[in-house]
Amino acid sequence: MKTQIIDFAVTATCKVGREMKCRQYMFVFTTLLLLPPISVTAQETDYEFRGIPASIEEFDMGFDLKGKWTGQVDLQTVTQGAYLGVNNNPFAYWQRAHIRPWIQYHQSKTTMLAASVSWMKRYSVPPLGNKRGDEVRLTLMGNFTQPTSWGSFYEQVRGEIKNNKSDGSNDWTHTPRLRLRLGQNFNVKESHQQKLLVYEEIMAKYKEHSKGFDILRFFGGYSYTKNAKWAITAGFILQFQLNRNNTNVDVYFGPSVAMRYHFGKSKHPQPPPDPDID
Repeated sequence: MKTQIIDFAVTATCKVGREMKCRQYMFVFTTLLLLPPISVTAQETDYEFRGIPASIEEFDMGFDLKGKWTGQVDLQTVTQGAYLGVNNNPFAYWQRAHIRPWIQYHQSKTTMLAASVSWMKRYSVPPLGNKRGDEVRLTLMGNFTQPTSWGSFYEQVRGEIKNNKSDGSNDWTHTPRLRLRLGQNFNVKESHQQKLLVYEEIMAKYKEHSKGFDILRFFGGYSYTKNAKWAITAGFILQFQLNRNNTNVDVYFGPSVAMRYHFGKSKHPQPPPDPDID
């Protein structure tokens, strides 16, 4: 009897391990599938990389709903300068203000599904030719976490439709986009759940007269949880974004801070807050 129990436990453990590895491999494989069409014309293009200092500030408010359902509302602002050498101040211009409500379904302690309809106000940045306008964004997201002895790693997949309109225009543009993220959370101190957060994210879009590649982003930060209600993450973002002229790559970089407050006592695990832009 004991032997059967041990065999069952070992088999179940191996099965879970294989599922986790398969999920990782599928994520990496999907990312690799996206790279050829994204970079198919890259060899024939001489890209110019130009740095733009920026900053990201975000405040998230979470709350429980019923059963496995929770909600969250993100309030975000982004500021930026112009190209390095033109204006190096990351707070020189307002780039956007974003209100992003989420409804979240916690399928398990390691799997969360979410949906959002958000509104964004984009502001003009004259040195870069960015126009003032509005965006309504539809998002479906899946977040899959694997706990480890040193912390956790996770995969995040998003499907989005970005609906944009410039001020003074009656025409809306509609841009589908796919986002894939691979993240790692390293435990630093058990007290206050202090963690070192790292993630890499790639985004691909479909837009007429534009290339498929959109954004490649790297983030590193430090997370501190004061108590069950308050948590904060401060870090640094490096982002490579294809310019609308399809030949320049704008390299955004700068500090970020994200804070979250949870109303009531949360019944579901929440990942550390992170600044989620564009």
